Amino acid sequence: GSSMEELKEKILIYLEKKKKKIKITKLVKLFSTNEKEKNLILNLIRELEIEGKIYINNSDECCKFPSNDNLIQSKLRKDSKGNYFVYSNTRVITINEKLLNNALLNDIVVVETDSLSNLKNCGKVKKIIKRHNSLLVVDYNIVDNKPCFKPVNNFLDCNINLSDKYCKNFVPGDRLVLKVIDHKNNNKLDFEFVESLGHKDDPNLEIKTLLVSKDIPIDFNEKVIKELDDIPNCVNEDEIKDRLDLRDKNIFTIDGNSTKDFDDAVSIEKKENGNYILGVHIADVTHYVKPNTAIFNEALNRGTSIYITNYVIPMLPRKLSNGICSLNPNVDRLTMSCIMEVDPEGNVVNHKIIDSVINSKMRMTYEDVNKVLKEKQDLEEYKPFKQDLLLMNELSNILREKMNKRGYLNFGNNDLKIVVNENGKAIGIKEQEHDIAEKLIENFMILANETVSKDISWKGLPCIYRIHDLPPIPAITRALETIKNFGYNVKIPNNFSSQSIQNILNKISKFEDNNILSTILLTGMSRACYNTNNIGHFGLALDYYSHFTSPIRRFPDLMLHTLKKEYNKLYENEDYNETINKIFNELPLICNDNSLKERRADEIERIVNRYKIAELMESHIGEDFDAIITYVSPKGITIRTTNYVTGHITMNELRCNGFKFSPEKNIMINKSSGKVYKFGDNICVKVKNVNKINYSVDFSLAKSKVKTLKRSK
Repeated sequence: GSSMEELKEKILIYLEKKKKKIKITKLVKLFSTNEKEKNLILNLIRELEIEGKIYINNSDECCKFPSNDNLIQSKLRKDSKGNYFVYSNTRVITINEKLLNNALLNDIVVVETDSLSNLKNCGKVKKIIKRHNSLLVVDYNIVDNKPCFKPVNNFLDCNINLSDKYCKNFVPGDRLVLKVIDHKNNNKLDFEFVESLGHKDDPNLEIKTLLVSKDIPIDFNEKVIKELDDIPNCVNEDEIKDRLDLRDKNIFTIDGNSTKDFDDAVSIEKKENGNYILGVHIADVTHYVKPNTAIFNEALNRGTSIYITNYVIPMLPRKLSNGICSLNPNVDRLTMSCIMEVDPEGNVVNHKIIDSVINSKMRMTYEDVNKVLKEKQDLEEYKPFKQDLLLMNELSNILREKMNKRGYLNFGNNDLKIVVNENGKAIGIKEQEHDIAEKLIENFMILANETVSKDISWKGLPCIYRIHDLPPIPAITRALETIKNFGYNVKIPNNFSSQSIQNILNKISKFEDNNILSTILLTGMSRACYNTNNIGHFGLALDYYSHFTSPIRRFPDLMLHTLKKEYNKLYENEDYNETINKIFNELPLICNDNSLKERRADEIERIVNRYKIAELMESHIGEDFDAIITYVSPKGITIRTTNYVTGHITMNELRCNGFKFSPEKNIMINKSSGKVYKFGDNICVKVKNVNKINYSVDFSLAKSKVKTLKRSK
C-alpha cells in the first residue's frame, strides 16, 4: 500500500532533480538490490508512465513528464461525427485519422501538438501508453472473394490483416476475437486469432461479445485447469478428524430453484432458557483454494461470479463451484460454521466460528418454503423439517423487527428477472420474489456477516469490511426535492440518519407506485464497497459488517475465510507482527480491486438485461402497452410499461403531437388541447422501434385516456 506510493514518490523526486533523461535500466539499478526488487521497480515505473507522471522515449530513456504544452497524455476519444480528439485541461486537440499511429479508441496516448501557433489544436499520436483493450471482436465474411473482417464494437477504422493460415477454418457469419499485436518501432497493426465466439445464430453471441469488450475472461486458463486435477471429488476421513462433526444435525440449504452453487446451509435449535442456537454453515472453499495458487489468483482476477439471464461466468471452476465446495444434499462437505446463540430480543450473546463438516439433509427452494410458511401448505418432503422452519421463521421475525428498529433501509424489491426459453431467447420479465423465505435467509446471512466482522475487529486484526457511507447531502437532497416536486408530501430532514431515511421509505411505500419513488431515492445514496477502514454500513444501520457467506461466488468472502484461517494459525507463531503487517499492506489493494470488479459485474448485468429486454420487445413492435411516466425532461419522456420495460418517447415524437416541454413545471403540455403529461401519469404507449446497438426501446403515444397516480397523504 503506502510503501509503494512512497517509492514512486522517491523515483519522481530523483527524476525532478536530475534534469536530463536517464536510461530505465540505470534507474532500476539505482533503486533495487535484487531480482525481485528489479521487477517491482519496473512495475512502479510503468505505473508512473500510465499515470502520466513520467515520459519514456523510444530509446527507453525516461524523464519527468515534460510540462511544456506540446506533449499531452490523455484518452483517445471520438465524437459523433467520427473525428478523433483528446482533452487537455481546457483544450480539445483534434487528430487526423492518418496521424493516429495505430492508436485505437479509448487507448491512453501521448499526443504531440503542432508547435506552429495557428495549428495549436491539432496533433498526432506520438506513443500508445496503454491499450484500452487489446482484444477486438469482428464478424467474418467474404466480400469480392476476399476475407473481410468487420469490427463489431465499431471503435476501429483500420484495415485488418490476418494471415491466411487462420482463415481457412472460418465460415462466413463467424464472430471472432482477435488480439492487437504491437510492434515497437513499426507502424503496422497486426492481429492474431484468439478464439471464435460462435456463429451469428448463437443466442448468446451478443452477450459473449459484450464480455470480451469489457475484458471479462470467459474460459479458465491452462494453469487453473491443470490444478483442478489435484482437487478431490469427495471428502475423505483424514480431512474430517480435526473438525466439528455436524453430519447428524438437521442442516439444509434454501435457495432459488435455478441455483447450482450452494454456499450456505442453516440449522436451528432452541435452548431451555428460550435462546436460539442458529448455525450458518458456509462452504470451506479455502480448504481447496490456497493463496498463491493459479485458482486463487484467477478468483482474485475475476473478483465475483457474473450472473446473466441464462448464463453464468463463475469465479471458480465448476468442479469447485458446483462440485466439492457446493453444499449439495446427502454428501459430506467441509464447512466453516458460524454458530450463534441469539436471545429472544435478537442479540447474539455467544458465538463460535469453527471448521466443521456437514451433510445437508435437503435442498429446499424459496418457492416451497414460502408455501410451507406463508400458505401453510403441508408439503410431504418438508414434513420432517416443518418444526425447524417454523422456529427459523420465529427467529427471522425477531431479527427483522430489530433491524427495522435500528433503521435498516429496505428499498423494496426492484430486481427484475428476465424469463428465457430453452434457446436463451427472452420471452418475458418478472419481478424477483422477495418473500418470507428469501428474507429469512437474508436475515440469517446478515447476522453471520456481522458476527464474523465483529469477531475479527474486536481482536484488533485486519479485516475486509463491507462499508456503506452516509448519503452525500447534495445528492439525497436532490432526490428528495424531485419526489417533492411531484406533489408527494415528504419532509427533508435536518440530519440524515438511517432512521430519517427509513421514515421517508415507509412513507413512500404507501404510495401506489412506490418502486419508482424508491428508485429515485436510491439515486441519492452512496454505493457500498470494500475497505480495510471500517466506517460501518449505513443501509443496514450496522457498525460492523463484512462479506463472509458467499466464498464460492465472491472473492472478498473467500479472502475473509483465508484471513480467519491465517489468524487461527498465527497465535502460535513468532512472526506474528510481520504477518499482520504484510496483511495490512496487501488488503487495501485487494479491497479496491474487488470494489471495481463488483461494479464491472453490475454494469454487465445491467447491460445484458437491457439487451434482453430489447430482444423481447422486438417481437412486440406496433403493440400497445399501459405505462407510467417516470421522468420528463427537455429530451422527452421516460416511461415504464406494466411489464417492467423502460423506454423513451422522443421529443420529436411529442412535438409532432403538439407537445412542448415546460421547464418551470417540468411537464409536457399541448397548448391547443391543454393536455398535460407529468411524472406519475398512467399513459398508453405503442412500441415504435427497438435499437439493438444501444439496447433501447422507443415508444410513441397511443390513443387512450391519462390517469394520474393516486397519492395517499
